Amino acid sequence: MKTISLGLLLPTSSILPVSKDFERGVKEGFRSQDTDITLELVKEFIGQGSLKQTEEACSRFFNYHEVDAVTGVVSHKVADDIADQFNKNKIPFIINELGSHIPNVGKLSTYTHVNSMHLWQHAWAIGNWGVQNFGKKGMYVSSVYDSGYAFSQMFHTGMMHADANAQWSFSVTPMPPSGSLADVSVIFPYLESYQPDFVFATFCGTETTLFLNECIARGWHKKTQFIGLPYLTSALETLHDDFTIHTTASHYNNTAIEANRAFYHLGYETGVLLAKAAAAGGNLNEQLQQFHAGLKLANEQQTTMAGNYDMVITRNDIKAGQATHNVQEIASLPGFEMEYHSMKSLVHEVNFGWMNPYLCV
Repeated sequence: MKTISLGLLLPTSSILPVSKDFERGVKEGFRSQDTDITLELVKEFIGQGSLKQTEEACSRFFNYHEVDAVTGVVSHKVADDIADQFNKNKIPFIINELGSHIPNVGKLSTYTHVNSMHLWQHAWAIGNWGVQNFGKKGMYVSSVYDSGYAFSQMFHTGMMHADANAQWSFSVTPMPPSGSLADVSVIFPYLESYQPDFVFATFCGTETTLFLNECIARGWHKKTQFIGLPYLTSALETLHDDFTIHTTASHYNNTAIEANRAFYHLGYETGVLLAKAAAAGGNLNEQLQQFHAGLKLANEQQTTMAGNYDMVITRNDIKAGQATHNVQEIASLPGFEMEYHSMKSLVHEVNFGWMNPYLCV
């Protein structure tokens, strides 16, 4: 019986059971293909996914464990910097992440395979859709932990794509003391000054509830429109008044992916992909290229994305004091054109700092 040795890069998160969900998804996805191949998992825990921790784990995969392939939940910021190591060692690397950073297509190689929800595209679509439906004045608000990604840049790019005369502003909470939550009140003087037609908010977890209840206390839930990524409402606690929020969602083969199960889904896809490639025989990386439907380098001047992810916008009607809310899909969203030169230029326009995968804090 053939055995495939797979290295798993597993980060930590205080928001979701990222690594457990991902590992379970990989196992179940691989088993779903009913092959006679045994999957051997070799785990390396990488904390918040820093470059140093990830490089050290990969070095052990290459030099001690001698795995056949590596996968895991890794930020593009880190994956871009270690991709060349996989090329040198001729070991396939299946990158899984939500898409907080724009992939640096200039650093992709034939040994890297990207499996992502591409949330940076969601941010672009939010800016584009917001201008088309609510007005030319958009505003980005966030905690400092959620702002160090490509969301604000792509939001602005999407707005300008909809209308070259669109205007935007932003406000980010300062870094809170260790163990404390963000002081969301600092955002509201800027809201009052700018008076936006719509707001793109990237709070998550408990800070979302704090921010939305502060909006209610100041009457902002009746003054403007609020839009967010799938995680804006995924861990929402009860609110003090009725609130309508628009959020994006990912569809896979016409089925909505629950925000809290995204890492399981990514793992499941990876497991299926690996099982199909291994069962086909021959060179594993070449077979992965054949079966992989995500972002990959077709040649030095072309990036392709033939994946099955679609974006929709949902309307979330939340009733005061209720933990559940009514969700209705109201529109499909266009994606950012995945063209080599435009993506390459976007990566170099702004340098974002966070190395950890989104939600891995």
